[in-house]
Amino acid sequence: IAMNLSARQLEDPRLVERILAHLRKRDLPPDRLKLEITESLVFDHAHIGGLLARCHAVGMHVALDDFGTGYSNLGPLLTLKFDQIKLDASFVRALDRPRGVALVGVIVGMARALDCDVIAEGVETREQREILHKLGCRYAQGWLVGKPATFADVLKA
Repeated sequence: IAMNLSARQLEDPRLVERILAHLRKRDLPPDRLKLEITESLVFDHAHIGGLLARCHAVGMHVALDDFGTGYSNLGPLLTLKFDQIKLDASFVRALDRPRGVALVGVIVGMARALDCDVIAEGVETREQREILHKLGCRYAQGWLVGKPATFADVLKA
């Protein structure tokens, strides 16, 4: 299960405890949850390192969302541990150009070197999926893979 976190939620000192309580109610282990934090929010919250450490300590996974579209500062990757980097859909749309392919290849290589998986957002065509696969990107989301769903819809499936 992936959950996007808002700026307001990141300010909650009891965020991890609240999430764990919701998981317990549904009998879901923490390692089944991935928290997605938008790149720009990482720079706006000084306590993000402590939050990530608490999430990892209880088994949750954390993804850096919309990578490359916010501040695009690589500095936090030196000190903050992310399990995944979510490649913004704008990079996927650029796969029809050589420069786009080259840039995505560099991002995938960087992520691999940092022991992070890459999830490509906005994958809509088989061609995009094939290029991403050749570049070493193993995960994708978008209309080609499946439609967005609410948590309630996922529980019904």
